[in-house]
Amino acid sequence: MKTLIVNADDYGLHPDASRGIRTAHRTGIVSSSTVMMTFPTALADMTLADRETPNLGLGVHLCLTAGEPVLPKSEIPTLLTADGEFYKSDNLQALHQVALHQQLAPAQLYAECKAQIERFRKSGLQPTHLDSHHHALYWSAPALRVLCQLASEYRIPIRNPHAIFGEGLGFNVDTITPAEVEAIMAEFKVKTTDVFVDWFYGDVVSVETLVNILETQTADSVEIMCHPAHWSQDLEAISSYTKVRQLELDVLTNPAVSAAVIANGWALEAFDHL
Repeated sequence: MKTLIVNADDYGLHPDASRGIRTAHRTGIVSSSTVMMTFPTALADMTLADRETPNLGLGVHLCLTAGEPVLPKSEIPTLLTADGEFYKSDNLQALHQVALHQQLAPAQLYAECKAQIERFRKSGLQPTHLDSHHHALYWSAPALRVLCQLASEYRIPIRNPHAIFGEGLGFNVDTITPAEVEAIMAEFKVKTTDVFVDWFYGDVVSVETLVNILETQTADSVEIMCHPAHWSQDLEAISSYTKVRQLELDVLTNPAVSAAVIANGWALEAFDHL
């Protein structure tokens, strides 16, 4: 059978996001998630996942654009604004357009990301894979090297970088080439899926869209990114992407979608199956 990983990003962002992801796993097709260790309820939400959804694969959603750093801010000054906060995604992307090593110290990038992984591991769980909030570790060769180095050290896969080129999700990634990606991944011998679907998002979210993806993808292994949640005013206060999260949850738990998974020969797995 073909391997399908339906990964829900942003676990730990807020209890209502985490609860929605667990619902989407129990009653829908979500098989994997990645945790934002820079948010205060992440570890408590991981405990709930371990108890309520033990078969849900959990990786680390490495954050450079949201939440509070794990390391002391004095140790990672190049990753932060003058106010001591993570850069917003568009500001961080602008820094990738220039010489990254002069603007964002790779050693500090590595240290903060490793600290986020180690905070995850302190829960007693081991991460199944790594990806990055807003794809921030995919925007340049030095950043991708950090991601692949960590994946190699922990012997876990990463999200496939290739779909992130162009203008997916509003990011115009032109600071790294496909050849550079291949060379870095080969150097560190990093595993990933054959295909990454990043466009089940925003205005296109519907049962029809998801069923079409399931019917038309022919690769042996595919990851579909999603962001389900139970909508709440508290969640809306911290995220610009909120009500669509509830719609995603409704779609991902629709019986027609589960039927399409079976009809098209997909086996729902987590990244540790690769």
